[in-house]
Amino acid sequence: MSDPRHAHNVRYHAALRELLAMMERKAKSDEARAGVLKAQSMISISNGVSPYNIVDNALPFFFRYNERIVNRDEGFFETECDALTATETDPAVASLMRAIKTMYVSSNKTDKDRAYGLVRELLDSIIAYGIAAAQMTSKQ
Repeated sequence: MSDPRHAHNVRYHAALRELLAMMERKAKSDEARAGVLKAQSMISISNGVSPYNIVDNALPFFFRYNERIVNRDEGFFETECDALTATETDPAVASLMRAIKTMYVSSNKTDKDRAYGLVRELLDSIIAYGIAAAQMTSKQ
């Protein structure tokens, strides 16, 4: 039997790859480039543990802040990401959110819209993943 989380994991990673590529293209400063590289490295290490690791570790973050993401709370994306992620337990998620924030604050409206759409895709796929994981657990 196939893992019902798989399709949502693939969808999450596709949006993540696109978001990382966008951040890499937009990184102008050494600090921004270092942030993207750190996020990429942390995600790679996390995925080396398990292909589901980054999604499993990101679940609590996205569930906790889903309303702010859905409502496109600009304060969340522009200023509060640093404070919020400083206390997150998963360093890959914290690194990713800091890199998103760095890109977001320096982007024009079109790029902000695209970045938001990708973060929203991360949220939507992770919620579907969480539901599939819960259903797997309840069937055992």
